Amino acid sequence: MQEEYLEELESMREGLARARFGSFLIIPFRMPKAESDHWRLSELGEFSPIETSDISEAIKRSLRRGVMERWTISDVTLLDRFFPHAQGKVSLAVGCGGTDLPFRLGPSYIYTFMTGVVFFCLGIEYEDIRVLEAVTNLGFSENRATYCWADGAGVHPFSLADKLTELMALCGAEPFFPDSDLFLESFIFDLAVVPERFRYLKSLKALTFNLHQLLPLGVSMTDESEEDVCWAYSVKDQESGTYRWGCCVTSQTVNYVFANPALDLEAEFLSQAEDGLPLVLLALCQKYSCLYFTELLASADKRDLRGLRTLNRRMLEFRAYGTVHPAHISRWYNVRQIYSYLMKINGVEEAVGDIRDKLGILEEHRKERESGVSEAVMGLITIFGIVSILASLLTIAQILSGGSATYWILTVIATLVIALVAAIAVVWRKRQ
Repeated sequence: MQEEYLEELESMREGLARARFGSFLIIPFRMPKAESDHWRLSELGEFSPIETSDISEAIKRSLRRGVMERWTISDVTLLDRFFPHAQGKVSLAVGCGGTDLPFRLGPSYIYTFMTGVVFFCLGIEYEDIRVLEAVTNLGFSENRATYCWADGAGVHPFSLADKLTELMALCGAEPFFPDSDLFLESFIFDLAVVPERFRYLKSLKALTFNLHQLLPLGVSMTDESEEDVCWAYSVKDQESGTYRWGCCVTSQTVNYVFANPALDLEAEFLSQAEDGLPLVLLALCQKYSCLYFTELLASADKRDLRGLRTLNRRMLEFRAYGTVHPAHISRWYNVRQIYSYLMKINGVEEAVGDIRDKLGILEEHRKERESGVSEAVMGLITIFGIVSILASLLTIAQILSGGSATYWILTVIATLVIALVAAIAVVWRKRQ
């Protein structure tokens, strides 16, 4: 089997050299005023309900209640926003080792979540895998990529990170990690299209791992040091005995290789934008929402009871509506596999459990604060009550000192009635 899968890859070498690539760069933002600023998103793109059949209907219904929303931005709109003064057609390139590699913008998306977490999914298409390596620089803390755009007036340098930050600022969003490079925390959704289907899963495993490693598909590559790697595959076609796609999931990437005889990258790109991307965003939302709530808890004023109640309510709503277990996400097993891998590798279930613990601590602190306030109020009421009782006693004494026997009789009767009621209340409470 080992030799057969290597022979298959060797026979596909010419087709692999013609592979086409596309990626979604999933960049986290946060929108503190998400509810009030949603209208601004309509100025950037078109609202697009999530209709994929890969996610179960019950989950989609819950997501439509404002839990997860999506806006689609065309490549034309992005270019107009990025380069409003361009003269003629715009072309883009990224520098890599002294060589400028061309790439194109594809359809992009903005996903917003009820927790205030936002993701910008920048779509790019390219023919050279080195483009993605230059843009993301995965595994390193610095990104030294240089960008340029060309129009009828010449070639101009620009910063892709600055353009995206300025664009998202228009709708009230800010980078999730303001002090970090914008692409350092990005999650990469890669796909490659090749002309031939696959007879062996090991062939798909090798190619998707190459895509994760940002290496040409024809290069032989293994790395036993990477343990956070999982794979999922399409169902085998029983007539041809072949597979159409394979997927490699890691902590920072999801990598698909599709067999498409026409090398129609655009069709596969749109298909994955509709089916695969929402699945990834749903898992990432849970991870980043937990990080966001942890930050909000750390910076919250513990004396602000109203603010603590609001934060407590938001965290409870997130746990109730924003978390989805892998068993419920889809009717398809391979889809559940991919989602489960994302949840496991990114430690989402542990992070959600940590939020549960923080909720308990927050609730205890809130109760202590409210108890202290209640005790202070009751103390004031008690003081005023004592003063009022003394004043009443003095008034009664003045009335009795100059009053008739009738006043004395009424006072004695009222005192006995009050004492009787108090005694009945004490006995009743003891029985309870």
